[in-house]
Amino acid sequence: HYEAYNYLGYYSLSSYYMTNVKNAISIYTIHTINGISPKENDLSVLNQKLDIIDNYLKSLNDQSTNQQIIELNEKNVFNDKIYSALVKKIADEQFVSKKQDIDNQIKHYNGILESNLVNEAIDAFETKLVNYSSATYRETKQAFDNVFEVKTDNLSEEQKTAFNNRKSALKDKNNYKQFIGDYTDDYVNSFESNVENGKINSLDNYMKVKNIESIWSEYKERVNLNVLENNKIEEFDSRIRTLKSSLTGSIYDDFWRQGDTWNAIEKDYGLYVTGLGAYGQALGYNQKLEVGVDSEIKFNIIYAFRRLGANHLHIGFYPKTNTATLGDADGVRIDFWFAGTVIEVQPVNGRTETTIYDAAYLTIQDTGFFEEEDPDYEMGSYDVKLLKNGNQLSISVNNYEMDITGLDASLYNNGCYLTVSTMSYEGLDWNELVITSIGNRSFIKSQEEPSQPEDNKEPEEKKEKGCKSQVSFISLIGLFTLLTLVAIRKRKEVI
Repeated sequence: HYEAYNYLGYYSLSSYYMTNVKNAISIYTIHTINGISPKENDLSVLNQKLDIIDNYLKSLNDQSTNQQIIELNEKNVFNDKIYSALVKKIADEQFVSKKQDIDNQIKHYNGILESNLVNEAIDAFETKLVNYSSATYRETKQAFDNVFEVKTDNLSEEQKTAFNNRKSALKDKNNYKQFIGDYTDDYVNSFESNVENGKINSLDNYMKVKNIESIWSEYKERVNLNVLENNKIEEFDSRIRTLKSSLTGSIYDDFWRQGDTWNAIEKDYGLYVTGLGAYGQALGYNQKLEVGVDSEIKFNIIYAFRRLGANHLHIGFYPKTNTATLGDADGVRIDFWFAGTVIEVQPVNGRTETTIYDAAYLTIQDTGFFEEEDPDYEMGSYDVKLLKNGNQLSISVNNYEMDITGLDASLYNNGCYLTVSTMSYEGLDWNELVITSIGNRSFIKSQEEPSQPEDNKEPEEKKEKGCKSQVSFISLIGLFTLLTLVAIRKRKEVI
């Protein structure tokens, strides 16, 4: 084995403990390996990479082709996280000076590359304008978009001036006026398509239209809209004002989101919500709730990946808006761990993800999936409340109460705010829910109101489980018993 690798190997360290240990830290100090210190080894590796780039730079000049400059960037490994992290540890003056000189040369050649690409994009657009008509709109639009999509971070001041002058001169080209009228009509229509019956049709689209006034001002300047007649510009301005008015009284004005994946869509059967199961992604309700009065959410699971430890839903109650998991405020977060036929409910502090329930978590019966095509509000139904008794906080999930430790009701003296988020293995389907009510506000348009969820099965209290830890499995006997009691509706294939 070693002979095949010329008797070269890699050194590794590991620690084994001969007893159960919850927390342990092992510290090793490596002085040298093969007579070389780790810092000397890092510097040697980095200098080798610099030399490769330096040698290639000697073959370039200002007339080098785009492809040659692209190859230069491919050789620049210092854009990789591993090498950039090593560079930060190196204080060697000679290395730092050499790298700075090479970085300046790379920036110079990238400026040439970007200038070439920008001019090529403008040339292509001008060519399309020569014989422009409505029949060639799509290909001309693509050419125009390409002008603004070229990266220009490395342009020198002189190159930037030349680029801006060429862009500005486009307005004087034949057929530009006709094209930009068609282009602007298409642009405004892309926002108008997000409105149905005078109202924004989703949270995603609400976010797109929310800042339409500033977006529109920037757009008019960018495309030189003043080439059009004043009455045509006013026509577009009027359409933008109508778009802005569609935000008035929107249901989505009461929500905020962290990240950009969570969406909410108002449906007859309730508020459909879905989002990516990852940190930094959450949906929030920005209307204040009062603990013990209306701090409650009712929802149904449309789809959730069911495998113990692989996926869980978060319902958070925080003392301020615009904060969620790992945010800047303590808060009660109720985690729903999906296990196939049961759900394990774990209260944690949403800021620290530490357990705030003495029994760690509670096992309740999974009530299946809610079908959008044939709504049955008893399926996948959950009612979550944050309660208080004096200064003691507790949560209720489908009428099962759990006393909270480590946080008390004084945290919510100024009210509380609700969040929804999930955490799952990367690449899994997003969880899908329908929120039927928050506090005293119902999101159901149809006449049928959901019944109170019933669960006559006594819950089981479990110990030792955390958001980032492996979850203990239910015994085969218990699992078989539950399988005989519950028929699970499957909306999608689950593992």
